[in-house]
Amino acid sequence: MQKNIQCQFELTAQQIIKFQFLHLYTNPAVFILTVFGMVHIALICFTLAANGWTAISDTSMFSWVFGLLVLLIPLMAYRGGRKTAANRLVQETRSYTFTAEGIEYESASQSVRLMWSDFKYLQKSRKMLFFYVNPSCAQLVPVSSFASAAELEQAVA
Repeated sequence: MQKNIQCQFELTAQQIIKFQFLHLYTNPAVFILTVFGMVHIALICFTLAANGWTAISDTSMFSWVFGLLVLLIPLMAYRGGRKTAANRLVQETRSYTFTAEGIEYESASQSVRLMWSDFKYLQKSRKMLFFYVNPSCAQLVPVSSFASAAELEQAVA
């Protein structure tokens, strides 16, 4: 990296919720569970439509619990994202400086310096960069906070 690159931004609730869903559904086990669950719910609905409400007594308790669980997983992810977005520390304006040694992060109440070796991996989407410090915790940086595409490429190089 030739020079330090700086960006400043505020995370929105929508960005945090999208991260929650991205993190949840990139886990293959959760994705497969959700697909099977949706198929299972569809089969229950088709059974009820074909046989009327009398089929409710023929449906096992496991089917109802599994169906409810599959419906609650995205609801819990959404609720977790809303609660995280309501946190005062998350709402602060953030300033990131990308250097050859790592990332320096500052806000009104925090100042953190993370070395590149501290990050487990980097995930990049069209609108966000996710710098994972462990498998379940990431620093979120909007791509739009960089002045240019060249700056973005230089920051993650």
